[in-house]
Amino acid sequence: MRARWATLWEIPQAISFAIANAVKGALDHRIFSYPTTRIMRSEDDEGNAMAYLPVHTGAILESLGWADALDAEHKALAAVVASEEIEREAWQLGYREVFFICSDERTDEFCEKRLGYERVHAMRKRL
Repeated sequence: MRARWATLWEIPQAISFAIANAVKGALDHRIFSYPTTRIMRSEDDEGNAMAYLPVHTGAILESLGWADALDAEHKALAAVVASEEIEREAWQLGYREVFFICSDERTDEFCEKRLGYERVHAMRKRL
């Protein structure tokens, strides 16, 4: 068994595998239009496809810190200004998703209601 990046000719099969597992895999079809998307292919010893795994680049925001004396309004404004600039730069780099790792319920709620974030389940592995 080995893994390699899929060729252009293998993309239709990769998409059909993704569609066949769309519900269980929570397929977001938009990833196939992201400029940074590539697809990893796992294959058996005879070269038959076993799995395809789309990969794309995104920005990960983590561990927001505040100056001591900021009130809630200025905290929100500072976070919005920073995140908007990150989104502009990320878009220019071809990123189409931004992930915000946070553990504060009020921040989570603000991100959902005011900034357009959605809750997703994610797994993290440090390399």
